Amino acid sequence: MLYNWPEAVPLYAQAESLFTQSGDRQNALSARLGYLWATADAGVTAAAVQETSAYLKDPLVQTNPRLLLRAFVAKAVLDRNANETASRELWDRILKLATALDDDLWEARAKAELGQILYLDGDIKSAAAMLREAILSLYLHLDLGAAIHYTAMVGNGFVEAGQPEAALQYCNIALRAGRVVPELGFPFLAYQGKVRALFALNRDREAEPILDEALIRAEAQHNYMALSQLLIVAGKTDTLSRANEISRVRGFQHVFAWSAFELARAYRNAGDLDNAETMAAKAIAIMLDVEDRNHLPQNLNLLADL
Repeated sequence: MLYNWPEAVPLYAQAESLFTQSGDRQNALSARLGYLWATADAGVTAAAVQETSAYLKDPLVQTNPRLLLRAFVAKAVLDRNANETASRELWDRILKLATALDDDLWEARAKAELGQILYLDGDIKSAAAMLREAILSLYLHLDLGAAIHYTAMVGNGFVEAGQPEAALQYCNIALRAGRVVPELGFPFLAYQGKVRALFALNRDREAEPILDEALIRAEAQHNYMALSQLLIVAGKTDTLSRANEISRVRGFQHVFAWSAFELARAYRNAGDLDNAETMAAKAIAIMLDVEDRNHLPQNLNLLADL
């Protein structure tokens, strides 16, 4: 719950092994679902998606609301990492089930995820309202791992909205809150948003060491979701190319589209219009596939410009 995947993963693996040895299938399955959730940022594989889909049909899961919630979360996180809008139905189901179970933490987390999807739909007003409500609930219920993560998400949104000063404020709030939370996972999204805001404010000298630290952590933790995003933020042709390849191989469709768009801009700025057009077309194809109505116009604008 603190987004500390490097610490969680081996514990889930050990728990699954011990429960399997003792013949406790329910808890072994609970541990397995936790493992799949905790490793989702390393990549989205067809095997993991098929496995979680199968668990959703398992009678043991279907008759146990808590285990069902856990299965929904594991599948939703995998779907989200590939394509946020594809996970909409699952987050809706998580919200309904969490509400029925009086689980305030997962109710608020589901609302935050749905708020992000509304943002991608281009419904900024509704997205802001839902995220605001969710983040307030997360802080009130002391779910600080999620509160910090979604506060940083809002910060990144402000960068895209052309308000880097506000973005910096939100990301700094997330980073300050993180300092008082023992065992919190490295706040990649807050670092990403802060670096993006500093670059937008032409404060590159401040941004670069922060970016370097986050890149080193992402590499060390094999967190390829964070790594690919940070490589895009670095903004150089070689880092964008690497982000494009990592996101393609690891199944992060939306990150792949973002990297393709930024790589097309880099090629355009270097005068390489043929490669720019190829990458811009790839970005548009994926943006259409993931139904990102918010970012699609700038992709179309880039291709028109080329």
